[in-house]
Amino acid sequence: MTDTARDAPSWREYGTGYGLDAAALARFMDLYRGGAAPDDPRLAPLRSPDLRGVAPATVITAEYDILRDEGEAYARRLAESGVPVEARRYDGVVHSFFLLPEMFDAGAEAMAYAVARLRTAFGFREREAS
Repeated sequence: MTDTARDAPSWREYGTGYGLDAAALARFMDLYRGGAAPDDPRLAPLRSPDLRGVAPATVITAEYDILRDEGEAYARRLAESGVPVEARRYDGVVHSFFLLPEMFDAGAEAMAYAVARLRTAFGFREREAS
């Protein structure tokens, strides 16, 4: 989640029947938010006036995901702010695909991609074969 507005098209299109339910997600968001203002950039980084200096990011989205549009908007905002970001959408899958590689081939692919991005970010290099 990168916004608290709940007004992205993907909220309307995929809010029911795709695993992550809009009503449940709204409740989770309200519990997490507590008494904080919904436009607080620490809760809703898309509402931050300036994203310069934010850590480099990898943004993975799913085609049939209520959070898809705000995730992709966040990646665009990072790029516009000069933050190194790589975004990848996996078509034909729902929100939890990443955690279900036994059900979604794209889940295993996304996991391998995320691991590779983390290895690069932390400067890990494969040992050369001797």
